[in-house]
Amino acid sequence: MEELEALRQRIAAVAADLPGRLGVLVRYPDEDAEVGFAADDLFPAASVIKIPIMVEVYRQAAAGRLTLADPLPVLAEERTDGSGILKYLHAGLQLTIADAVELMIIVSDNSATNLLLRRLGTEAVNRAMDDLGLSQTRTAGPIRSANAAVDLSRMSRTTPREMGNLLAWMAAGTLVSPEASTAMIETLEHQIHGDMLPRYLPFTYYPERLGLAEMPVRIAHKTGGLSGVRHDVGIVRAQTAAGMRTMIVSAFTAGVADQELWTVENLGARAVAEVGRLAYDTLMRLHAARA
Repeated sequence: MEELEALRQRIAAVAADLPGRLGVLVRYPDEDAEVGFAADDLFPAASVIKIPIMVEVYRQAAAGRLTLADPLPVLAEERTDGSGILKYLHAGLQLTIADAVELMIIVSDNSATNLLLRRLGTEAVNRAMDDLGLSQTRTAGPIRSANAAVDLSRMSRTTPREMGNLLAWMAAGTLVSPEASTAMIETLEHQIHGDMLPRYLPFTYYPERLGLAEMPVRIAHKTGGLSGVRHDVGIVRAQTAAGMRTMIVSAFTAGVADQELWTVENLGARAVAEVGRLAYDTLMRLHAARA
């Protein structure tokens, strides 16, 4: 398909301009089509690994091994540095599993991640990924020192394709169950970080102020960042000329010469944002022709 080949070439141009690695999987489920660029390359997962951890929460809930309302106290030894807010709050704070999932996803709370891994078990998360056929996706376990410079074999890791597959199943309502898939998407829609996939999209919380009946774009996504690493993976539902349509975008960067820039102008973040824009523009063109 001409539009898909054009997208692949534009993504390749973004990669050529990036002082580092880029891996991308874009899927258009309504068209049964996808575009990949280094989609099977292995990347440090950074905080994108928190999606598989959330999936295992819902798997264990479905199996009756836990409930989302179960208490999950904040233990001092599980508070860690990096992203999140629990590190600033007092030890002994009583959360529920559902609270920890929200914090882990929407503010990428590393301490909440450790609380959940204590309850779930690191190997349970990895077995869940094996059960799903995602053999390259691994959590390295609790976060003891955020952004530590270690070898990839000792880091949480994944590929753009495997994370794209996970989100595609979620979007289709087949990940754990339709109800669990819907709940996980709702949590991902609460994401507060908008400097990557949403950056160039017509996203607004207040469509009525623009004279629109509903949001032009809904984005359920999870970001990840380390030194030289920026990722964003998400489910984007957009109003097109042919009605509401879905795309899955899984965009990863690594080894980027970013000079430790932790702002929206980080080169990796800008590259991921550009991939999101290109994927969205292609979605609009694909469905304009069908309207």
